[in-house]
Amino acid sequence: MNTPPQSKPRLRIVAQHIGPIMKLDQFLSSEKQNLIFARNGFGKSFLARALRHLDGAANTKVKDSEVPNLLVSEESVSGTGIFNLFEDTTKIGGMELFKSTSTVTRSTPAYIFHVFSEDYIDEELRNKLEELDGKITHEIIIGKENADLDVLQKKIEDKQSTLSRGKEEIFTSFKAAQLKLKQDFNITGSLGTYKALNAGCYFLDSPYTADGSAESVEVLLTQYNKFKSLPSDPDLPVAVNFDFSVNSETINGELANITNLSTVADTFKTKIVSDEAFFESGLKMLNADQNNCPFCTQEIGALAATAIDAYKAYFEDEEAQHRKRIDGQLKHVQEQQKLIANEREAILKSNARFDSLKAYFSTMSNVQLVDVDDSLDSLGAFLVALNKTLQDKTDQLDRPLNMPNADYLAIATSVKNRCEENNKHFAKLASLASNSGEERRSLQSSACEALTQKFATDNSVEIEALRKLSAEIPKLQMNLTALTNNYGEKASARERVADTFSMLLRRFFQDKYSFDKSNFKVRRNNKEMLRGGDRTLSDGEKSAMAFCYFIAQTHLRVESNDDYKKIYFVFDDPVTSMSFDYVYTIITCLKLLRIGDDGEIEFNLKSNPHKPKMLILTHNNHFYNVASTNNIVKAGALYQLVSGSAEHFLRSQKAFATPHMLQLKDVYDVSEKAVEPNHTTANSIRSVIEGMWKFCCPDKNNFGEFVKFLNDEHEIEIKSVLIQDLCHGGKFSDAPHIEEDILLASKEAILVVKKFAPGQLSGLET
Repeated sequence: MNTPPQSKPRLRIVAQHIGPIMKLDQFLSSEKQNLIFARNGFGKSFLARALRHLDGAANTKVKDSEVPNLLVSEESVSGTGIFNLFEDTTKIGGMELFKSTSTVTRSTPAYIFHVFSEDYIDEELRNKLEELDGKITHEIIIGKENADLDVLQKKIEDKQSTLSRGKEEIFTSFKAAQLKLKQDFNITGSLGTYKALNAGCYFLDSPYTADGSAESVEVLLTQYNKFKSLPSDPDLPVAVNFDFSVNSETINGELANITNLSTVADTFKTKIVSDEAFFESGLKMLNADQNNCPFCTQEIGALAATAIDAYKAYFEDEEAQHRKRIDGQLKHVQEQQKLIANEREAILKSNARFDSLKAYFSTMSNVQLVDVDDSLDSLGAFLVALNKTLQDKTDQLDRPLNMPNADYLAIATSVKNRCEENNKHFAKLASLASNSGEERRSLQSSACEALTQKFATDNSVEIEALRKLSAEIPKLQMNLTALTNNYGEKASARERVADTFSMLLRRFFQDKYSFDKSNFKVRRNNKEMLRGGDRTLSDGEKSAMAFCYFIAQTHLRVESNDDYKKIYFVFDDPVTSMSFDYVYTIITCLKLLRIGDDGEIEFNLKSNPHKPKMLILTHNNHFYNVASTNNIVKAGALYQLVSGSAEHFLRSQKAFATPHMLQLKDVYDVSEKAVEPNHTTANSIRSVIEGMWKFCCPDKNNFGEFVKFLNDEHEIEIKSVLIQDLCHGGKFSDAPHIEEDILLASKEAILVVKKFAPGQLSGLET
């Protein structure tokens, strides 16, 4: 049975707060060579700089203490930045940068990253090409016929294989648990804590610790299922505003006041007291008609008049006035008793609603309301006693009495404060009920943390074993290097650099420039450059020569012939405006670059020599066009770095049609008002529409016929005159067209694309 070929790992770049890149987590292809196109200012050079610092001092002369300030974004609140490179889930290089401590923490790179960039040229070659540094004592191990070496090499390979299989099992198992969690908790892929789930956290330099602080996944799932059954219109608890008042100063005054009893006969007084309100209201109505009774309307006789005078005498008496004031306080006390009864009922109702509803929300389920029953009982008892005291006073106006002994003000204040505290819980619960998405996300995020901790606990033995194995391998590799140095035959890196540089100078300049291997000097027409290289070489020649010397310096990055297969080339803008004359030579070198088993750098299409891994970054349109056309990298390995509102993305350019897609992107951005139109917009609009004509309607004889077809058949009116006007230019004393015209033309162009090739618009939204 044939074994299916093992899939090659995909390159993945992860960056946080690196230059203008706030966040980037994107896969590239599994090809050995990938190419990223980016416009100026999108962070391309920061990616190259980060890659150059993965190897630290081996690749740059910049001190580690300076690196955080070179790379970390100003927007990073914590002053930290992260850059990691993966092949699938295996980290092949990474570092964390801390501005606060001016430190860099690196993981051991799996490759030797050899980075060509403006930084490299500044450090290594700026104004030095005439006389290069020939003080090279480095030697390369080229042989290792030793049994101990073979045994140790086999041991390392076995451990690496065991580590790879073990990590793959952990990652696969974690992924299965992650997918189950997503299904159980109905998690969307956009949830930040879910996106951050990664078994790689168990293999960071600092070991992951499950502190047990998170609730279990099972408990959270029960809470989540309960939450899902929340009624659509639940009964919410209502805030209780407790407002209790007793005028103690007035009551104390009335209780302490002594009133001499009235001289009115007791029988007469008793009759009035039995219904004071009746008699008092009658006397008030009598003021309007002194001759007739206000109730029976009969004429008032002499006997009745005498009785009325007695009634008036009573109410004008001091005893009656005192009794009236006490009755007023009695009524207020009784109102407060009703208030407490009503508030108690409202509190019980709101508390019951709260206790019923809180069970749906994990963040509120353990909240206990403050009890006010005892305090309300104490207030009620005080009012009963006060009511009795006031009643007693009405029968004992000629004796002083005291208010019941109770600190009712403190009790009332306590009740009010407790109600306000409970009201806050009511408001929070109501907010959660009206915005259930927040509670759902909270439960889902808690579940993600619980999964991470549970998985770490359940697989602690396996994870710890893999961590130990991961720590052992670098030590064994160091032993292997030491053993190889002792037993291996060696070659001069200086000679290899000189040979490779000489060969590249011939490829680029034929006989115009050559290299003096003995003195490590570049010669022009086989003569020393008397004016010096800085004044003899053009800027383009300097840039191309720097590229040649960079390739030659590959020999300085290896310790043995085996290391050549670990070389990972990174080229940041290998072609600049200054070296544009050499674009085809440089592209050909990148395409044909091979490294033989003996470390010899070659340029051919043979499949036998090793074709090194390579990442190319560029902002140059023409270089991109020529590179994609000449198949430096495969179509599936072409990408464009684009910036979103909060993070960067790598958009596949597998179906790239330069410059059509870039012009389409420009037109789309203008149509969406994401950018303002400029002097190139009209030309881009015309190019996009012409592209649709030539590729989708080639039967139309000319552009005008296609525009007419759009208007007649699809009711899309193209401002062809405007586009023609702005595309080909002219002289105007005033601005001939306003911005709105160009915006409208952009929208019309996008309508044409949507009609004939809507797929081209996918991926342009960000």
